Amino acid sequence: MTTTTQSKEKAEPVAAPSEISLRDWFATHALGFGFDWTNVHETGGYSEAAQVAYEIADAMLAERDKP
Repeated sequence: MTTTTQSKEKAEPVAAPSEISLRDWFATHALGFGFDWTNVHETGGYSEAAQVAYEIADAMLAERDKP
């Protein structure tokens, strides 16, 4: 799988590591979307963050499989 990153000069392809599943890759990237990280270390919310990330990843995979 390949994605792109934006730099000031041009977009450069970045490959996802082959050792992880697409679900894991989506979950990793989902961690950056809208999750409030300000108190997660104080509240022990890491499990919640992981759960939400995988829920988002599962939704992304379901959308991907639609015709």
